[in-house]
Amino acid sequence: MRADNGVEGEKPEIANKPLAKADEQKLEVSIWSNPARNVLMVSLNAFEAAKKLVMVLMQADGRAVVAQNLLPAVKEQQVRFDMRAVGVKYYLFQLKQGSLTVKKQVIMLR
Repeated sequence: MRADNGVEGEKPEIANKPLAKADEQKLEVSIWSNPARNVLMVSLNAFEAAKKLVMVLMQADGRAVVAQNLLPAVKEQQVRFDMRAVGVKYYLFQLKQGSLTVKKQVIMLR
């Protein structure tokens, strides 16, 4: 059997490369009270300080409902995300800083 690199019996080079580096930074976020009533509290656990952060509340189809930009002052900063303008539904809460993104599921109640 020939591999893609043209040498019989050898694996293609791409198979030997890791998909992600072990030391890559990952965003960590905690949200509460979920289900939310008026405000969603967000704890930014592994975000870089002084680097733009975008928080977006999206419907299940991906349409943005509410968005907020901020520059975290310190690591592990806690912020309030106002949800009073949205209806009772299931939402996706997306946080993005640079090329890193994390999504959480949120339910809004009254």
